[in-house]
Amino acid sequence: MPGDGNPRLGRYCRIIFWEFVQNLPMVGGFLLGLEAWHDGEIGIALAWMFGGSTLGAFLIWATESRIVREHREPVEAAVANVVIFMTLMVLVAAYLTASWSNYGTDVLTGFVAGTLVGILQDRVVRAPLGVMHCVAMATAFVLTMVGIRFLAATLPLGGNVLVITALASVVIVGIDYAVPETSGLPVAAQVTDSHLANSYRGLEFAAHTDLEQE
Repeated sequence: MPGDGNPRLGRYCRIIFWEFVQNLPMVGGFLLGLEAWHDGEIGIALAWMFGGSTLGAFLIWATESRIVREHREPVEAAVANVVIFMTLMVLVAAYLTASWSNYGTDVLTGFVAGTLVGILQDRVVRAPLGVMHCVAMATAFVLTMVGIRFLAATLPLGGNVLVITALASVVIVGIDYAVPETSGLPVAAQVTDSHLANSYRGLEFAAHTDLEQE
């Protein structure tokens, strides 16, 4: 198995796998919805997007403990994620089908959308604003937006879903979990803080600490 000779690599691979599992229904639901949107079937498009948002939010709630032991998001955070993801999918679909959108605007739109998602996710759990979380989401969204436009002409829908999901997952884990924000305190001290332990920042600190333990 990957990582047998390198515990740290093995743990990163585990986190990437579960990030992929969480992201797959959202990317799949969005791209299926986008295809229906292009065909003028807005009702079907919204159904795909809602289904992808709901399943993705549920999987985040159900599997986050696979990334950070004994952690599970509160139910209200999962509900908020459904609203955030669904709203974003509709706005991005409307943008991508606009005649004026292009690669240049994809970069700007992806940056704004990803940063906004990062901020909203931190606010939902009443966490301090996590700069690295926002950077990770912004970077992933930029690459996703550009990737969707580029791959639509080169890959079938299924291949597009898998490539975009894998790319976003690797980028998010590589940025979000690799560099903990210490705020002047030892990482272990922050993980034990009751406020941070229930936040997206706490997830990152705990995941990073887990990676460093042999």
